[in-house]
This record gives sequence, C-alpha cells and structure tokens, in this order.
Amino acid sequence: MTPAQIIRNAMRDMSQVELARRSGFTPKHICEVLSGAAPVRWRLALALEYVLKVSPNALIRAQTAIDLRKARRARRQYGEK
Repeated sequence: MTPAQIIRNAMRDMSQVELARRSGFTPKHICEVLSGAAPVRWRLALALEYVLKVSPNALIRAQTAIDLRKARRARRQYGEK
C-alpha cells in the first residue's frame, strides 16, 4: 500500500482542502502527496497521525519502500552495483 492509499483510506469523506487546513500544510502539498509527486516525510506523517489517526510509522515505511524501489531502478539504469 502506498502512503497516498493509506491517507485516502483514512480521509473518508474529508476533502483535500479540509485535510490541508487541519494538518497545517498547503492544499498544493496535500495534492502532490496524494498524487505521488511529493513524498511523505516525518512532519506530515506526525500531522496526519493527529488529524487522521493513522500510524506515522506505516506512512514512513510505505514511503521508504517507494524510495528504495526508485533507488534500485536508478542504480540498474546506470549499471551500478
């Protein structure tokens, strides 16, 4: 499960604008996170723990898995070991 999927599941009927307002992040940043264009970092994960009652550890683990996949893909692309 991606961080965006975890967040969307926890949002239920909450809009992105409302999530942004409650979490203290901009609507643009929330949109970027939900689209996968921006990563979830600790500050956002902790805010979402409070607002959505989601585990910040789950969000960070999901983000780390994505980051590792991207790094491995980049390493293979450039022939690094």
